[in-house]
Amino acid sequence: MKKFVYCECGSGKPKDDCCAPQIRVRMKHFSDVNERKEFMKKIQIGSQFDLRYRGLFEFYIDDLIAYKQKRPTSHSRNEFLTILGKYLTDYLEDDCPSSWNKCEPTFWEEFLFSFYPFRIKITPKEKEVEQFLVELKKFTYELDKKYGCSFKPLVDKMIDESSGELIKCEHLLNRLFLDQYPRIHHKDWNPQLEIKKHHQKIDKFPEKIESVFEVTNLNGPIIVATTLDTNLSYFIKGLPYEMISVGDIISGGIGKKKGEWIWTWILTQSVFPPRAKKFFSQVMITM
Repeated sequence: MKKFVYCECGSGKPKDDCCAPQIRVRMKHFSDVNERKEFMKKIQIGSQFDLRYRGLFEFYIDDLIAYKQKRPTSHSRNEFLTILGKYLTDYLEDDCPSSWNKCEPTFWEEFLFSFYPFRIKITPKEKEVEQFLVELKKFTYELDKKYGCSFKPLVDKMIDESSGELIKCEHLLNRLFLDQYPRIHHKDWNPQLEIKKHHQKIDKFPEKIESVFEVTNLNGPIIVATTLDTNLSYFIKGLPYEMISVGDIISGGIGKKKGEWIWTWILTQSVFPPRAKKFFSQVMITM
């Protein structure tokens, strides 16, 4: 998942497909041995939450490292930093602000509602969202204390308004994956074998569409959803309709066999809250 930015040349193309250099090289010069040791330490700590090397050169590196070191063995903190690091280095990449003080409210809104749902993990307890939101509150508190920002009140308001939607996304995502892979939480779960079996089921549908679908209507077990890229509507069965509401956004795939007019849900990728929609016109999601 990546946000694309239109090129400044006016071509109307994404920057990565136009004038952006295909290879970027950064060099770090050290004034002494101690500075080199400190940089190597950052590499070592950053690798614990899978931070790309490019992040080591950005304004946020010291704050991510410091937050990690306060609770170095915390799984929830490490997971939060992994997600935040991916947002900064992969999703925003060259469109990332140059300092915390230049992060507008949309920076946090896009992180919380557009990017984070894409990273929610499938777990038996389904508590990933709750743990993530706790860490986000703590992290923004640290930024406010250090830089004199007002991020935490802003983030708290977003969470108060929409935490239920994010938790619902987690529950629905887990349900969809359990429907797709019923033994996913069993000790004898064989992902390679089960994924192969599922793709064999998918191959039975000669007509397939993969996209991001917005639920627009509910008619019992039949759900009407519109693709965000083409604005075409489809009647879909095979979704847990009792858990779904109008406005929910699901990325995945549908299939149809010869002679059928109702599509079947065949592949799940992610579930997003309605607030994510406004960001999707500039987001590339790889299926």
